[in-house]
Amino acid sequence: MRPTALAQDYVTLGARLYTQKAIISVIQKGKPKEGYRLIENPPRVEPKEVLITGSPKVIEEALAPQKDYIILETEPVDIEGKKDSFFTPVKAILPKGLKYVKHDTSRVQTLDELEVQVHIVIVEEERKKTITNVPIVIKAFSENLIPEYSPTQASVTVEAPLSMLSELTKESFLFIPRQPLEERAGYTADIAIDAKFTDNIPPRIREKATIISYQPEVIHIEIKSRAQEQETPPEPEEQPEIIIPTQTPVFIGPAIPPELMPTPETE
Repeated sequence: MRPTALAQDYVTLGARLYTQKAIISVIQKGKPKEGYRLIENPPRVEPKEVLITGSPKVIEEALAPQKDYIILETEPVDIEGKKDSFFTPVKAILPKGLKYVKHDTSRVQTLDELEVQVHIVIVEEERKKTITNVPIVIKAFSENLIPEYSPTQASVTVEAPLSMLSELTKESFLFIPRQPLEERAGYTADIAIDAKFTDNIPPRIREKATIISYQPEVIHIEIKSRAQEQETPPEPEEQPEIIIPTQTPVFIGPAIPPELMPTPETE
């Protein structure tokens, strides 16, 4: 007897895959444009790791030295001359005899190719710059008070992308006291100040520029009333007394012979 038909057109088979974890290693080619750098090296990749299947012997030969995983290198990602970040799909190279195990909730597949997404993050290099002669401006709320302080200028060191440093000048900063001032005439103190960017600095610079340090950090301040500062007319300078010496009278007439000149005894 021979069967002439099957009661169902499919069968369920059980199988076991021999698998091994594999780590994706992104290979790069070239360098970013001068003045730019990679912010993440190695770059981000998705997925970071996968399962590989094959015969136990092939898997064992593919293992990284003294590791329990396989390293899968990608095809080279060209970053030569780039200055902007980007995403790119790239193939991971599977060793001969190994396949990529793709699985989801419904089924498992073994594939001869593996494609991953690489995220290259490139940023502009940053530099430090010290800006001198930055004016320190401290104001009182009351119009009747005037704060006098020293020093009146500061130096500020900032760090920012190269293209932004030229946009930062001594007008880009302001200084504020760390503590409220006692607004009364006669108040004097040494107060700490903080340096900040002024409101006219664009957000794109605020997000990437950083104030590293500034000098001085403390100023001496004295509050005076505006009435004290009003100019008073200067007192007239005392003129020195001019003394004109008296001249000895001179007798003008005929010459007196010496023998007729009076002597002390005859006077």
